[in-house]
Amino acid sequence: MSQLGESSLLSRVHPSTHDVVAALRWALEHDLDALLDHRRHRFASVPARRAADARLVTRWRLAVGQVRADVAA
Repeated sequence: MSQLGESSLLSRVHPSTHDVVAALRWALEHDLDALLDHRRHRFASVPARRAADARLVTRWRLAVGQVRADVAA
């Protein structure tokens, strides 16, 4: 799959609850700015919550090396 295809796939997939919880735990210890950003947008609406979850999980995956930065962009 091309990088563009992988990037598009990442933006369409909703992260699992397990991934969101893991990302929240990571952010609590390693990236308070990401945690605050997630909390700020989490309660606005369902689409805003999904977008906040996706941003946080992507940030977590990049930080722990699950995803390459050029794919997540």
